[in-house]
Amino acid sequence: MSGVYVIYGSLTSPSFSPTPKGSHLVFASWWEIESADPNYYDLMVVEAYVNGSWIEIARLNPTTAPTWGSPDLHYASGYSGLGEPAVSSDPFEPPKWVIYDIELPNGTTQIRFTFDTVDNAYNGFRGWIIDSVKITGPATVGGSLLPSGGIINLNTALIVVSSIIMITFTVSILRRKSRAK
Repeated sequence: MSGVYVIYGSLTSPSFSPTPKGSHLVFASWWEIESADPNYYDLMVVEAYVNGSWIEIARLNPTTAPTWGSPDLHYASGYSGLGEPAVSSDPFEPPKWVIYDIELPNGTTQIRFTFDTVDNAYNGFRGWIIDSVKITGPATVGGSLLPSGGIINLNTALIVVSSIIMITFTVSILRRKSRAK
């Protein structure tokens, strides 16, 4: 791939029966993203589909840039300058896995994770990794109610084991060539 690109990708679950009040989305994640204005670039957004609309339920980005310094970095996008990635760990350490637990709006029927670099600058970081996605709580699946504390697992192939249901996600990645600023 040559050129400078803006990267956008989404990970969308198939539809499932509406979640009742008290359901939670739980997942493991680690990330390494651009730290210049991290709440405006390399956006990591979690959305729920409720009553025909996508609703943002979480943004994992830090609200401020890290305050530590670093040597001059050369990014894969061709930019260079002072900078340190924002990571899901302590400063100067590699990213670490973090468990997120987000309450879902009543009536959620799909989940979507979106990542958007927004611009073509400082895109040499590893990005956002998600694993072990599940919905917990008194959830309904296929018209049947799971026991309290039941789990809908939204990982890999459709498999039913006890009260755990795993569902395949659809992944879409879009590379948009950017115009020079």
